[in-house]
Amino acid sequence: MSNQTTNELDLLRNLILGTEKNKITVLEKHFNDANTKIEDVSSVLPQAIKLSIHQNEQLADELAPVVEKAVKVSVKRDIRIFADALYPVIGPAIRKSMSETIMQMLQSINQAIEHSFSWKGIKWRFEAWKSGKTFAEIVLKHSLIYRVEQVFLIQKKTGLLLQHTTLNEVVQQDANLVSAMLTAIQDFVRDSFHHSLDDDTFNKTSNHQSNTTEHNLNQISMGDFSIWIEQGPDAVIAVALKGTAPKLLRQELITTLENIHQQYTTEIQEFDGDETNFNQVNEQLKHCLLSQYKSEEKKLSWMTLGAVLGVILGILMWFFLYLYKAQRWENYVNIIKTEPGIVITDITHHNGQTILHGLRDPLAKKPTEIASANKLTQPYTLGNFSFQPFNNEQIIFHLEPYQSLAKTIFLRRIKQQIQPPKDVEVYFNKNILTLSGKAGTDWISTLKKNIHFISNNYQSNLSQLISTIDLSTINTPKTVQLKINKGNVTATGVAPYDWIIKTKVTIQKIPGITHYDDSQLRIDLSSLNAPKNVRLNFNKGILNVSGHAHNNWIKKLSARALSLPGIEKINLKNLVNTDIRLLSKLKQDFETESVYYQRSKTISSNSNVNKDLQRILKKLQLLIQQAQLLSTDLRIIIQGFSDSRGNYSTRYKVSYLRAEHVRQYFIRQGINNSILSSHAMAKKNHATTHSSEQENQLNRRVSFIVHFLPVEKGK
Repeated sequence: MSNQTTNELDLLRNLILGTEKNKITVLEKHFNDANTKIEDVSSVLPQAIKLSIHQNEQLADELAPVVEKAVKVSVKRDIRIFADALYPVIGPAIRKSMSETIMQMLQSINQAIEHSFSWKGIKWRFEAWKSGKTFAEIVLKHSLIYRVEQVFLIQKKTGLLLQHTTLNEVVQQDANLVSAMLTAIQDFVRDSFHHSLDDDTFNKTSNHQSNTTEHNLNQISMGDFSIWIEQGPDAVIAVALKGTAPKLLRQELITTLENIHQQYTTEIQEFDGDETNFNQVNEQLKHCLLSQYKSEEKKLSWMTLGAVLGVILGILMWFFLYLYKAQRWENYVNIIKTEPGIVITDITHHNGQTILHGLRDPLAKKPTEIASANKLTQPYTLGNFSFQPFNNEQIIFHLEPYQSLAKTIFLRRIKQQIQPPKDVEVYFNKNILTLSGKAGTDWISTLKKNIHFISNNYQSNLSQLISTIDLSTINTPKTVQLKINKGNVTATGVAPYDWIIKTKVTIQKIPGITHYDDSQLRIDLSSLNAPKNVRLNFNKGILNVSGHAHNNWIKKLSARALSLPGIEKINLKNLVNTDIRLLSKLKQDFETESVYYQRSKTISSNSNVNKDLQRILKKLQLLIQQAQLLSTDLRIIIQGFSDSRGNYSTRYKVSYLRAEHVRQYFIRQGINNSILSSHAMAKKNHATTHSSEQENQLNRRVSFIVHFLPVEKGK
C-alpha cells in the first residue's frame, strides 16, 4: 500500500475518531498518573467505607489486623504519647468499673448491717434518709477519720507551683518551697532506685516495658501525717492530710487532675510563672479539702432502749401476723382443694389481690361460704388489737363450670333431678345408689322408669322404697288436716269452699284412696271479717248469721257472702242491727221530752224552759245523725198543748204558737226546717170545769213525735 493511501486512511481515521482518540489519550494519562489516582480514591473513600460498613463486616475484618499492628508499633516507639492520649478516657472507664465494684461492696455491707438496731444505727439511717445516700455510705463516713489540709498543683516538667489552696485554720508554709521540695524528693527517689526498678525480673514480668515506663512516688507518710501525690501528663496534684484517708480520696484527686488537664492543657504546658491564669483552678482544688470527724460515743438511754425494744417487738409482731396470715391461707387453700366439686389449677397475684383459677361444679359449695366457714376473713383479735388477714375483695375466683363425678356432688345432682319426698333418703351403700323410705306410688313408678338415665352408670337399689298414698298433688292449706287410715282419708279444719270442691274431685284420682270424708271440714268464712259478736254457720248452701253488728258491716255482708262459692242464701233473722237499735232508742228517748209553759205564755220567758230546749236540741241532733248514718229520712212533729181554760179559738192559737216557738228555736240552731212541723193539739170539746190546776199545768206543754219515712228507691 502506497504512502498516499496510508495518509488518506490516517486522515479518514482522524475525521471519524478524532474526539474519542483525544479522550482516550487523556484517560491513559490520567490512569498513569499516581497523584491523580490518589486524589480520585480520596474523594470516594469515605463514602465507600460508610457503604461497606452498612452492607457487611468484611471491611472491619480486613482493617482489624492493620489497626492492631499500628497500635503495637506506636506503643513500642513511645508509650507516653499513647498513654497521654488515652489518659482522659482510661481514667473514667476505670473509675466506672471500680464504682460498680464498690457499689456491690456497699450493697453487701448494707445487707450485713441491715439488722443493726443500735441508737447510732438508727441515727445513721435517719441521716441516710435525709441526705439521700445509702446507709452503707453513711456508715463509711462515720467509720473513717481524716482531714485534707493543703492541696498543691505543680507543673510536672519544671516543678513550678501552679496553684495552692489550704484550710483557713492551718498555718501556711512557703508553697513554692514545698513544691520544689516535693519535686526534688520525687526526682531523688526515681534516680536512686531506677536500676532496682528495671532489673531483669521486672523486665520479664512487664513485657520489657520498663525502659519506657515512668515510675513515680505517690505517697509520703510520717506518723499520722501523709502526702498523697497523683501524676498527670503535664501536672501533678499533691495533698497534705492527717489521719487515715479512704481510697475514694485518691479517686477524687484523679478526677480533679483529669478535669484540670482537659481545661488547661495549653496553659500548663506554656506556664511562665504567672499564677493568675490558674485562679479559677482554685475552686476545683478546694473540692479536695475533704475531712471526716468521728462523733462522740454516748451511753444508750432508757428512752433509746425502749425505742429499740419497741422496734423489735413490732418486727416480732409483724413476723407473727405474717406467719398467722400465711398459715390461715394455707389451711384455706388445702380445704378448698379437698372440697368436692372444686378443682384449683393455678393461684396468681395481681394488684394486691389473690386470684384462684380452676373449675367448679354448680352444685358445689361457694368458695365464699367455705372462706366464711373456715373464718378466713374473720379478724384476729388480741385485747384491743384487731387484725384482719383477708377480706372478700382480696380473693377473686375465676372458676369455670363443669360436672364433678364426686359422690357427694352426684348425690346432690340426683336429688335435684328426682326431687325425693321428705321421707325418702338417697345415699351410696357400697357404691350402689340406694333409695329408702316412704313415697307415693306415682313417684316411685316414674323413678323406676328414669333411674337408668340418671344413675350415671351406678347400680341402683329401689327395693327399700315403700309405696304410700301421695297427697303431694293436693295443695293443702295450713288450716286443714288430712288423716290417712288404710285408704280412708279424713279432712278436718277450715278451708275455702272452692278448695273443698276441687279436692273432692282430685282425691278420687289418687291411687290407694278408697274413701274420702270431709264432713268435719268447715268452710273458711274469714274473708267476711265478722265482728266478734257475730256467729256464722254454713249449712247446705245457707249462711246463718246471728248476734249483733253495725249497719255498715251488715250492708256489705250480702255482697261478700254471696260472692263466696257455695253460699246461695243468707239468713239474717237472728242478727241484730246495733245501729237500728240505737236509732230506735234515740227516738224513744226524744219522744219522752216535753217543754212546759206558764199560763197564757207562748215563749220561753223562764230559764227552765231554755235549759229544757238546749237538752232536747242535743238529743234531736243525735237522732238526726244516727238517721243519716242509716240513710233514713225522718219527720219531727212538734205538738203544742194548752190547758182547759178559755174558748177553743184562744186555746188553739196558744197551743200552735207554743209549738211554733220550739220549731223556730230548732231552726235557729241549724236544724233543717224541712223535717220540722208544728201542730196545735187543742180540742173543741175539751172540758173546762173539772180540771185541777196540776192537770192544767201538765197540759201547758210542747211534746214531740218522730216518724221514719220509707227509703225511696234509687237513694
